[in-house]
Amino acid sequence: MEVPQIIGADISKKTIDFACSVTKKNLRISNDEDGFKTLNTWITEQGIDRSRLRVVMEHTGGYSYRSRAVFVQQKPALCQSLRPGHQAVHGPGPR
Repeated sequence: MEVPQIIGADISKKTIDFACSVTKKNLRISNDEDGFKTLNTWITEQGIDRSRLRVVMEHTGGYSYRSRAVFVQQKPALCQSLRPGHQAVHGPGPR
């Protein structure tokens, strides 16, 4: 069984903070299209295997919808939204 490479995301209205479990590096981007371009570049620079990538974020309603949509489009990454006290919500991708 392959071990997933996890990136945690802390989403706010204007920014998103990422932490990578593999490289132990952090990144802050703007919560917009330019920010997601920066994130894509950063993932490549970190040498993260996208086929094993899992993005985990707390469900934050409106702020997380755009982020979740972007990650779901970036297959094969699996996006998991965590709701305190509830099970994870999975986006498309391998489970």
